[in-house]
Amino acid sequence: YTFVYLGLARWLRGRLPAGLPGNHLARFLLPVSVFLFILVPVLIDLFTRGEVDDWHVGHVMNPFWTIEQFVFRRNGMWQEAETPLLTVLAVALLLQVPACVRGVREVLAAGAVRKSRQQGNHA
Repeated sequence: YTFVYLGLARWLRGRLPAGLPGNHLARFLLPVSVFLFILVPVLIDLFTRGEVDDWHVGHVMNPFWTIEQFVFRRNGMWQEAETPLLTVLAVALLLQVPACVRGVREVLAAGAVRKSRQQGNHA
């Protein structure tokens, strides 16, 4: 979940204005997003079922409930959560691909500059 939410933060920050205002907005929106990912499925359960009784796919972004349900209870419901959790993780990975590609390009460009400087000094 740390990886998923940090990926969400990186993706969100990339869509906000550059500079300090964008940083502040991202720092505000990430906790609000986490809160909404936790609260909205609970409210939907309350309004549709009248109670919040069991984990379902709507709670996949709720790290507290999901970890408690599948790590501490070990109630054999992993099959129900496996696909949604792996899907969320795959989306988080895909959201990071552009940043990783930019990073690799920067490193390759910096290495090429360093190599050309070293060759210039030895000539």
